[in-house]
Amino acid sequence: MKPVPPEIAKTAVSLMEATKAWLEKEMQPGGCIVGAWSKTDGTGGIGIAENESNDALYKKLMENPSSILMEYTVTPLTDIKLAIETAINIYKKMAGE
Repeated sequence: MKPVPPEIAKTAVSLMEATKAWLEKEMQPGGCIVGAWSKTDGTGGIGIAENESNDALYKKLMENPSSILMEYTVTPLTDIKLAIETAINIYKKMAGE
């Protein structure tokens, strides 16, 4: 981390503590965060969330106290077994089966 003036450091501590509390709440049963990790190089983080819709996810992410400093990239995921079975069926049709 780069050195910052004491006033900014105090604000950063408050923001990080609020973010920590939000994350702990959202990782409990009933919360939306399945897992969250910080990238070792300090350039951000990666999380997995379960939500009913992209809109619900957006609202939840905006509740994060650190959201004013973050840039999110959302990648929807599909169950791997479903993806494989779908691909098999498509390739079977292509093969004339």
